[in-house]
Amino acid sequence: MSTTWKIIIAVVVGFFLLAGGTCVAGYMWIDKNAGKLKEEAKRIQAEAGEFAAAHEQRECLDESMTKSDACEGGALGGAMCRGKVAAFLQECLRHARETPGLCDGVPAPDAILELSKWSVQRCVDMGRAGDQPCAQLVSKVAAHCAIRAARTSTTT
Repeated sequence: MSTTWKIIIAVVVGFFLLAGGTCVAGYMWIDKNAGKLKEEAKRIQAEAGEFAAAHEQRECLDESMTKSDACEGGALGGAMCRGKVAAFLQECLRHARETPGLCDGVPAPDAILELSKWSVQRCVDMGRAGDQPCAQLVSKVAAHCAIRAARTSTTT
């Protein structure tokens, strides 16, 4: 066997060992922190429900944008923070008073390109052009609208 093949095999084996180790480490971290994660989820649900009780859905989006702006940078920390904000928004949208027109013009969930354009345009309309976290949160509004539309179509 040539040296080139030995190097290729060593790199491939190393990659699989690294991937396997990452999976094991991830599982161990989740297992260790499951209780904390559940408590955090309950806290977010309670906070969102409390906010929703006194606000409309549009205000849920505005509050989520404010929370997202407070997320610090960094790949992991920022992503965890924005994930919590997205969970807040989803829960808040479910319980808040409907905002007339919130779902107007939302493309179908399977129209991916149109949905992306719609999300970007909504952010531009909010003065947040080029704001990726905004587009991600607006996509949660679109998902909420799709669920609401599906419920409406099955009950009529």
